[in-house]
Amino acid sequence: MPGAIGEGYATTTTDAGLGDAASPEPWALKSPGNVNLYDVQNLGYVSLNDQAIIGKSLVRSFYGRDPEYSYWSGCSQGGRQGLMPAQRYPNAYDGIAASAATLSWTELASSSYYPLLIEGWTGASSAPLACELNFMTAQVIAKCDPKDGVVDGVISDMDSCNFDALSTVNETFYCSSSNKTISISKTAAVVANAACAFSVVPGVNLTAQDVWFRLFVAKDKEFNILNQMHHEYEQLFHRANQEYSGLMNSNNPDLKEFKNAGGKLISYHGMADNSIPTKSSEHYYQQVNELFPDIQDFYRYFEAPGLGHCAGGNGGQPLTTFDALRSWVEEGIAPEDLPANFNGIGGVEQGRILCPYPAKAVYQGGNVSDAKSFKCISNATGNVGNSSTNV
Repeated sequence: MPGAIGEGYATTTTDAGLGDAASPEPWALKSPGNVNLYDVQNLGYVSLNDQAIIGKSLVRSFYGRDPEYSYWSGCSQGGRQGLMPAQRYPNAYDGIAASAATLSWTELASSSYYPLLIEGWTGASSAPLACELNFMTAQVIAKCDPKDGVVDGVISDMDSCNFDALSTVNETFYCSSSNKTISISKTAAVVANAACAFSVVPGVNLTAQDVWFRLFVAKDKEFNILNQMHHEYEQLFHRANQEYSGLMNSNNPDLKEFKNAGGKLISYHGMADNSIPTKSSEHYYQQVNELFPDIQDFYRYFEAPGLGHCAGGNGGQPLTTFDALRSWVEEGIAPEDLPANFNGIGGVEQGRILCPYPAKAVYQGGNVSDAKSFKCISNATGNVGNSSTNV
């Protein structure tokens, strides 16, 4: 908000009517077994349209005229929230930057328990050590980093990266936390593969504070997810989808009204995101593309190699997302790429570009630290970028 205000924007945010609660613990249950669905609905989507209406009203009251353009910018929860107006309130914003979005909230929240629970289901005597998962992450990077033509500590082509954590079982390495050399356990490999099955990178923190199942699905503050068997977990998963998908999920690919209103949508997702699977954004984009073959006229999605959850990691942080959105909306200039910085091997900053999916940044020779040494190449056609810029 301070940055936008500094550039002259009237800027708003919303607490969805939930106050300053950092956790849903105080408001989730009105009584045992009775979820506060009014607040869930506000969090899910109602407050987002209210925010747009109130924000425009405040601008009108203060400046005596309507805003020329209205934009949304958010990541993670903010990404999910940004897609809600595109899907439900298509005239709320002219441009939306919605990145690393929790598209299928119910499935994401429910699947996050799986790597943790599988430890108990396999009869493991102890949870894998963080250093084991970190070692396997390093092994993945070492194997798959060169596949994009540049060794820079970042995996840019995940589709060509095939890694089975079980191949590392009994490999020895030095674990700094225990200050000794240990070997990879089968339990650690099984947990890592389970995480990867849900497109979560190895090395993610697999501990869980049970809020979702305990408060919203079981509706019991004393509920303990660790006591659940596999079939009970599946029942909870199914119940969560049945009860909350219509309230929380922002995965409706029908953006016809948003497109017809002239709206523009940009999103990016870190390929090293340890919170929300990168493949979920790719899948959503493909679903929209099935309905709209001219998708790049109004929606462009950028994969960000090496980027963590919205920020951090070894690279891929786009530098001009909002500026690109504004130029697209106000000048009709669609973004052919987004400049980004990678933290290369040894911490040396490297210039890169992010490409609109399905194009990828391909090294063309020259200085590997210079963004000009890369071009956006579409795997499907072999053409550079995508020149569709119709407004």
